[in-house]
Amino acid sequence: MRRPSKERISEIVEEGRVKLHRFLPSGREIWTVVGSRGDQLVIESQPYCTCRHFHFAVLGGRDKTCYHLSALKKAKESSKFVRIDMDDAEYGRFLSLLSSDVPPDLF
Repeated sequence: MRRPSKERISEIVEEGRVKLHRFLPSGREIWTVVGSRGDQLVIESQPYCTCRHFHFAVLGGRDKTCYHLSALKKAKESSKFVRIDMDDAEYGRFLSLLSSDVPPDLF
């Protein structure tokens, strides 16, 4: 199984490409990681990522994780992520924009 490169993961974290979108006043949170193909929604507790690698290699059993999930874990451990506060009124629009980046062949 292929593992995400530590250098690539560190680069993503150091460049501030792991983002916590926090909606207020509800406190809802959405994590994204900016990868080679744009913003990817990542859910560490599932684990889940919207990237192609996750859908084809991880869910297909070839790999254990994708570099987006690994970068999220490292960013949280080191507290090196960008926090973006947004109003709850923006939640639906944000999800809509985020889902428009997901390639149609993943559904």
